Amino acid sequence: MSWLKRSLLLLFFSFGGPGGLVFGQANSVSGEVRDQAGTPVPGATVELRAPRSDAAALTTLSDEQGHFAFVSVPDGEYVCTVSLTGFHTFQKTFRLTGGAQESLPIALETELPPMSVSVEAYAAAPRTASSSSSYRQEEFSERPLETPADVLRAVPGLIIAQHAGGAKSDQYLIRGFDADHGTDIALYYEGIPVNMVSHAHGQGYADLHWMIPETLVAMDAYKGPYFAEFGNLATGAAVQMRMREDFERSFARFQGGRFDNQRVLIGLSPRFSAGKGLIAIEASHNDGPFRNPQRLRRLNLATRFSFPVGDRQAFWVLFTGYEGNWNASGQIPLREVRAGRLDRFGSIDPSEGGDSSRYNFSVGHRKVWGSQVLKSQFYLVHYDLRLFTNFTFFARDSLHGDGILQTDDRKVLGGHVQYHRAHRLLGRSSMLTLGVDYRQDLADVGLFYQEKRRLLSTAVSSHINELNAALYVQEEVPFSDSLKSIVGFRYDGFRFGVEDRMGKDPASAPTRSFVGPKASLVYTPAKGDSLQFFLNYGRGFHSNDARAVAADPRGVALPAASGYELGLNRKFMNRMEVTFAYWLLDLKGELVWLGDEGTTELSGPTRRHGPELEIKYRIRDDLWADADFTYSRGFFRGTREAIARAPRFTASGGFSYRPAEALSASLRLRHVGDHPIVEDASAFAEGYTVADLTLRRRLGRDWEALVSVENLFNADFKEAQTYFASRLKHEPQPVPDNHFNAGVPFAWKVGLQYHFDF
Repeated sequence: MSWLKRSLLLLFFSFGGPGGLVFGQANSVSGEVRDQAGTPVPGATVELRAPRSDAAALTTLSDEQGHFAFVSVPDGEYVCTVSLTGFHTFQKTFRLTGGAQESLPIALETELPPMSVSVEAYAAAPRTASSSSSYRQEEFSERPLETPADVLRAVPGLIIAQHAGGAKSDQYLIRGFDADHGTDIALYYEGIPVNMVSHAHGQGYADLHWMIPETLVAMDAYKGPYFAEFGNLATGAAVQMRMREDFERSFARFQGGRFDNQRVLIGLSPRFSAGKGLIAIEASHNDGPFRNPQRLRRLNLATRFSFPVGDRQAFWVLFTGYEGNWNASGQIPLREVRAGRLDRFGSIDPSEGGDSSRYNFSVGHRKVWGSQVLKSQFYLVHYDLRLFTNFTFFARDSLHGDGILQTDDRKVLGGHVQYHRAHRLLGRSSMLTLGVDYRQDLADVGLFYQEKRRLLSTAVSSHINELNAALYVQEEVPFSDSLKSIVGFRYDGFRFGVEDRMGKDPASAPTRSFVGPKASLVYTPAKGDSLQFFLNYGRGFHSNDARAVAADPRGVALPAASGYELGLNRKFMNRMEVTFAYWLLDLKGELVWLGDEGTTELSGPTRRHGPELEIKYRIRDDLWADADFTYSRGFFRGTREAIARAPRFTASGGFSYRPAEALSASLRLRHVGDHPIVEDASAFAEGYTVADLTLRRRLGRDWEALVSVENLFNADFKEAQTYFASRLKHEPQPVPDNHFNAGVPFAWKVGLQYHFDF
């Protein structure tokens, strides 16, 4: 039976049979929890109880869209209480009888001024793993969020590095993974996948430079393969970035700073009777500190419009457009810097760089009725990249050099449908989730040899037609008031279509499938106590490049990752939250496509494990602190050799201070410890500590001044480090060495923002 038939049968049985989606005339209560700005509030505790009774008859949490529901509620009078740290408690009394369907739109009021980093930014999202976390606009407002890297650094233990100019995809390092440009971390922007599978440069390439950070309203981070809604690439982590529906007020921001850093951002919120929306336009330029100015130019556009239909249904449409081009200094050999022949901000091949574009179009729909929620979304992406690099200089070609050009021209079309049903199971509130995902990539990818951006010859030219369809189901099983489990599984089917444009290999389209079970336990020892314990297991995967699958049809196409985690979360007197987790992840051996060489390489099975600690503390009403610490060890299970380029110890944290509503300051620090950059641990990457400072000041109702300092103490550090052999013009043979990209030194930016009504 084909994977498609199996998927259709599974979908049929999920919706049919006893216990299927059939509803009677019992009473139900549902609603949406939002804050004063209209932003969905996840993780709010919703209790439904009879008046003058201390025992909660029914309890649930609002989901990521703020939705909650109770079904099969007996006739009678009830009090609904909604509470969350940092918000005033909401209460409403009503009577249910004769199959009534009570709908409760709830707006929670903050306990602190709306502009402050109120403690709800640190409150737990609906957790099924202690390492999952959620960040809202209040927390974003105090961080220097002007690049995608600034946004992602909010995720504990996620290290962001740039090693080839400001518009090449960042390098991601998390949980013992050198995830390269996205191989083991799945990124989503308002439901649109960011990662590119079977990419010209690297599997899972996740370039986020088309995102305007100010368009975000929240971000949810999920570590480990424990979550049924995430499939391909979500082995180390998955991050959902959610787009806001509008701006509170329209604005224009003008910024400038060191290294010819310029940025103009205009945000508009058109007001119209049928709905709400936003338009954001960003233009930026940055030379960076390099002797060969990177001349980074980015032009971004983002729009979103939402159209409610009654109280329980809405449609939305979004479009983003991006054009970027840049020069790059590339990674330089440490031996030349130490010999004094090359400045640490210098370059061996100043012709590196490239240009890229991406256009996203998406439509979505959400309907809530009774105890059910149906969400659907469809998207179309057009993406293009030309990337000029030269890693080994003259090791392969002593005459023309080792410059390469990687090209990727693709269209991505897909969508997903998700259904939630609140119901009673074992006499308690439960939630069933069903989902279907579909994605198809049509890509022309190539590898060419070049000298100073002049093409010499073609190494690889392929057309890829890769399809991924998936089905998942998840059910909450409440064993008691203090113990519940979340059980699910995900089925993914793939077709890897590859056509060699050079005629060397016949076209092929092998198929593969993967089943990933998921299971979590959440234990709350005492009612009214915030202490929770978590136990998680999940089986996930990342797909190999379609060209690697075609090259070895009998090889491993979907290497499995088996993850385990034990953790706890505890709040103390609404002022401190402590989270601890210990995790382990086993990844199966795989055949990896090397995009920079056009060849494949066998990689053995690996094991990664380690502890994580996160602390958030409200010192007083105008001062907050947070810190997170991670330590991981990774090795190849066959040889016990170290996993190269994977940081072991990381730490980040900072202070946010708001002595008055019109004034705020934030000091952030991040640290990466020394770690091996070769498997035998004979060479180590140097660790570093960097501090950033942000100041904001309101000037009346309409004006705001901003000052930000990157690398406040002017640390001399290497942001990206890789160990390989390269050859310079004067060298007779390639020399193994540490090749690095220097981190940005002390850099300041100042700006003015003007708010207006549009």
